[in-house]
Amino acid sequence: MASAISELDEAWIPHCFVKSKSKEFIGCTSISEAFHRLDLARGVSDVRRFSYIAKVVEILVQEKVQNLSGNARKSLLGILTAIVLRSSEEDVHISTARELVQQFGQALDGHVCGSPQLVSRHQHAASSLLDVISDRQPKTVASADEASTTFLDLPREILSLVLRRLPDDRSLLETAKVRGKYFSRDF
Repeated sequence: MASAISELDEAWIPHCFVKSKSKEFIGCTSISEAFHRLDLARGVSDVRRFSYIAKVVEILVQEKVQNLSGNARKSLLGILTAIVLRSSEEDVHISTARELVQQFGQALDGHVCGSPQLVSRHQHAASSLLDVISDRQPKTVASADEASTTFLDLPREILSLVLRRLPDDRSLLETAKVRGKYFSRDF
């Protein structure tokens, strides 16, 4: 019985189910409630969902911040915090997190929604998140342990397969930053 419950928990996918298209139900589903039901802040740690969540946050930050309520901005800030913490702890997607936080801070400057204290708290949180990312530098080959295997120790076939599977140009640039002369080698 306990194993059946744990299997259900593992198979559960966060979702926001809309039962009908009535006006009153649509009015009750806010974007902050959708963020909560979709569990976007915890979904950042899932490798498969990260790119999707980052793209949703990018669209919201670039185009929709001025239309978001204070509670939705708070939820968006929670998602940004999760992105920053994951990128700084695991040393992945640092440039993506930095760009999202910078865009969020810039979007807050021109659009005041809610009390001035709320906006200043959001701006302060964005600047402190930016400080967390700015303090973090990508790990390099020189900072690795002598006994550990590095990326360049892999066979050339594996290296080319890894480079082909990088999801976007940002990941390729982050890989290049880790090893400055990486692309000068003949693969």
